[in-house]
Amino acid sequence: MVSNTFGSVLLVILALDLSAFAFNSVQGSHEHDHHGTEFYVYSNRKGCMAVQSQPLCPSSQLNEWDATNYIEYIRDMQGILDEVEASNTNNSECITAFKAAYCSKLTPKCFEEGSKDFGNGNSACWKANTTCDNVVVLNFEEFCQSIPKGKQSLDECILPSSRIEGSCPQPEYQMPSDYLRQYERMSTSLKKHRYFEHIETARHLNSTNASLNGTLVFSRRCVSILKDIDCAPVYCSADKERILIKYSWETCKRAVDSCFNKVIDNLEDDVEGKKYFVEKKQSYMNVCKYYTNSTKTEFLTGTASYICKPRHQYFVSLVFVVFTNMIV
Repeated sequence: MVSNTFGSVLLVILALDLSAFAFNSVQGSHEHDHHGTEFYVYSNRKGCMAVQSQPLCPSSQLNEWDATNYIEYIRDMQGILDEVEASNTNNSECITAFKAAYCSKLTPKCFEEGSKDFGNGNSACWKANTTCDNVVVLNFEEFCQSIPKGKQSLDECILPSSRIEGSCPQPEYQMPSDYLRQYERMSTSLKKHRYFEHIETARHLNSTNASLNGTLVFSRRCVSILKDIDCAPVYCSADKERILIKYSWETCKRAVDSCFNKVIDNLEDDVEGKKYFVEKKQSYMNVCKYYTNSTKTEFLTGTASYICKPRHQYFVSLVFVVFTNMIV
């Protein structure tokens, strides 16, 4: 843990910034009423969708889930590839294996009934792990664990068998089983890296507004919202045909504005503190680009069934994901 005092704010800042852990959903504009909880429709779970093929990972059609942010994911991959190439000059074996692994993750072969074929991406990833040197931008072991082997049928929609461990919010409804495993891994990894400490523990110090001194910078509500944005839970629709998310692109941006704007305004006399939170706000805004532009919504009712189970009955399966299908 590293503590820095920026005039009016005590910051707990992590050396590892994991903003890329973002993608799929969040709490914000969804409403609870007699209909249940309102979510935005992100994609269909079945069928194939034509895409504008990108040279780095060519594809003519993808599952709608993969197609929705295909170009954004390729841009992210290019940035990581640049880092890998920089530390592996003239190591063609590394670069070839890395590209094969990453493209397998982003562009699996699509089948109309919802299955996907990831080919040999998993074995290519482990080959890259052994042939690439000095790669700090990506944890190969965690990344390779996130790439399925061969053809995978459409996964079931399930609730976790127990509470998940780590930093992410508990799932509220059924998730696709593969995504749930990734969500559990990410939650554990975020806790391991103490990713959310900067928003959970930052306090005002020596503020010109004496009433702020000693108070937390972010409210509990905002901490919950920002965790949701980064952790990105996604759910199955009631008929299991679609993927639902809690935020749209617009509502995600509004949620980030509502949590950061007042904080930044309170730091007018603290140049360094203000700069830090302006940058942190932008990193969350960058996450919002992965959310849907759709305004179509559906409702889900009920809650996760494990909530009332005694703690000693919990059984947790943990691992990690680089792109919550996302990403990473």
